[in-house]
Amino acid sequence: MTASYRQLQVGFDREFVRTGLKRDNDDEDELESDGEDEAHDRMAVHSGKTARNWYGRKGLRIPMEMVKAYGKVSDKWQDWIEMLQRPSRSQFVEQIIVPPAPIDKDILIRDGLCRLHGDGAKWTCEKQKEAVYAIMDGVSPLVCIFPTGGGKTTLIMIPAMLNEGKTTIVVTPYIPLADDLEKRCKSAKISCLRWTPGTVQRAMIVVVVSDTGTSGEFQTYTRDLFMEDRLLSVYFDEAHTLRMERHFRQKFELFRRLCLPVPWIFLTATFPPSMKCRFEEELVLTNPVPTYIRATTNRMNARYSVVRVMEKKAEEKVMEMASEMVKDLWNEQKILIFCPSVNEVKRIGESLQCCVYYSKSDLKKSSLEDWENGGKKIMVTTSALGAGMNISGVMIVIHLGKTFGCTSFLQESGRGGREGEMFKSITIMDEMNYRRLQRMDFRLLTPEDAALTEFLTTKGCRRNPLSRYEDGPEHETDCVNLNAESCDNCMAAENMSRCQKRKLEFELEEGKKRARIKSYERRTDEVRESIQEEALLIEYMKSLRVRLRGRCSICWAMNHDDESKSHVEENCEIKELFGWGSENVSFVDNSCCFKCGLPGDMCEDYVDGSCSSFNFVKAFVLIGIHQGKLEVLDSIKKVAGREFNMKERGWSEILKWFGKPCRSLGFNGTNLFAVFCEYLRREV
Repeated sequence: MTASYRQLQVGFDREFVRTGLKRDNDDEDELESDGEDEAHDRMAVHSGKTARNWYGRKGLRIPMEMVKAYGKVSDKWQDWIEMLQRPSRSQFVEQIIVPPAPIDKDILIRDGLCRLHGDGAKWTCEKQKEAVYAIMDGVSPLVCIFPTGGGKTTLIMIPAMLNEGKTTIVVTPYIPLADDLEKRCKSAKISCLRWTPGTVQRAMIVVVVSDTGTSGEFQTYTRDLFMEDRLLSVYFDEAHTLRMERHFRQKFELFRRLCLPVPWIFLTATFPPSMKCRFEEELVLTNPVPTYIRATTNRMNARYSVVRVMEKKAEEKVMEMASEMVKDLWNEQKILIFCPSVNEVKRIGESLQCCVYYSKSDLKKSSLEDWENGGKKIMVTTSALGAGMNISGVMIVIHLGKTFGCTSFLQESGRGGREGEMFKSITIMDEMNYRRLQRMDFRLLTPEDAALTEFLTTKGCRRNPLSRYEDGPEHETDCVNLNAESCDNCMAAENMSRCQKRKLEFELEEGKKRARIKSYERRTDEVRESIQEEALLIEYMKSLRVRLRGRCSICWAMNHDDESKSHVEENCEIKELFGWGSENVSFVDNSCCFKCGLPGDMCEDYVDGSCSSFNFVKAFVLIGIHQGKLEVLDSIKKVAGREFNMKERGWSEILKWFGKPCRSLGFNGTNLFAVFCEYLRREV
């Protein structure tokens, strides 16, 4: 045991303790004196000779000094014959890496919510929480639909706070909205900047207005962020404008061309279900299809009402009501008045001596600040302040007359009650316009305009048409079921006697029941007629294909029925003289039978390629164009949703459009066939 100990003691002493041995990082000529070696050996109660001969040896009783010397000689040989030197021992020791402890996502998001809104903060609704989790998980594209004041800004701020070192880009169509978001971010101590030409700085949130964000300079800025691995996601605020306002749609086309593989999130407060298909098609969000998170858009704290006044007295009534209501407001409370034109804004603003705001006003910024800070309590504006403005204390929102649609009305009335307090939304209309709206046939209006017209003229709850349009028929509801602030009609109903109330409810329910039955019957008749009509058209076209065999379809298309029996298309003088019916239409592969022009499933000889009919579909449509038949031109306009220039480049454009796929009568065909069907549906 003692011998083993001495071997270890002397070995450790030579290897690690005494400085007499040369270490790997010592200079070549740096050697310690023999005197120090002797001191180490004497301290171990033996002489240096005994230590060298008996202790601290390796292998076949070779001293450790010699082992190191042999190693250096070996290194020199390896250098001379250009061999790799033996690696150091540290390369064979696996480095122990302690993985970081996983962070609970729930705790992380909860901490972000408390950092943003204070300790004890709660989600405004479960859908808001679901949306934040989806954004953190990288779901894309994502469409989040929340009511005005429903916490959409939180969906931007929390992911940005939890991904420090990354940049979130927010695209907005309106300057006031960009200014408001920048202000709120700075208030929450989140680094934020508004991008303008020449900006090179980085921040956690970069806000850009769509007009400047489509420049080549901004696209370079965005690509640089992506190449630096700093771009987190791209948000589009007020996303409904991309579909409903044509100039914003063109701006989005330029953003889409960036092709950045980062999450794209669309935020909006007004997104009726009827908009979904067109939104996806026009923005090319089809692969993959967006994920939708929809919260109810009902403003529970809104008290809607419509005030009818004598003809041409609406403007006067607005000024009278605002003058009276402002007397009852507290210090921080405000009134917001929306007018359809700038002239009305100027007249009311001058009369009330209040703030005014419209897009071309030179004083709009200072006027907005004055109103926001409480300098003046009344603001008169156009729709320029209808979206994105987040100013607290707006207790009364007044509309002068009917707005431009249900979406605009909800956006503008949504400026009130931003802190969740009750607010009044009042629409003032003169009697003549009100009666005109009552006589409107809703079937002739767009769904958006029909919903607003019903809201203004209904005798029932005013929330019914709003909720039906914004959330879908299955989510139609009223003030009572929502336990929300009552509209003027519901308040009037509450003040009626129980007997009158029961009678009114019964009449309303019976009216709804009759309307449902009538709607169902009408829809059943329409479907039945449509099916019968399609069946007749299909049989007619099949028989027409058979009847035109061996005849000239060009002459037939020109109503020369007798002449068509005497020859075929190849020998037609009209074709030779004018070239009508022979124009080249580039059909997409497998879109139709190239011989007769019918869909492949309708042509009985398409599969085996034995169809010998001339393309009578093409002949009929093209000759109708040459002859200027209004029925054919109207059919083209209805199918295409637009008009074509029939000269020069426009002619080649329509020929190309004719060959594109289109589904008609339940068959996969072409636009040319769809135009032919539309004409027959009108004439046959």
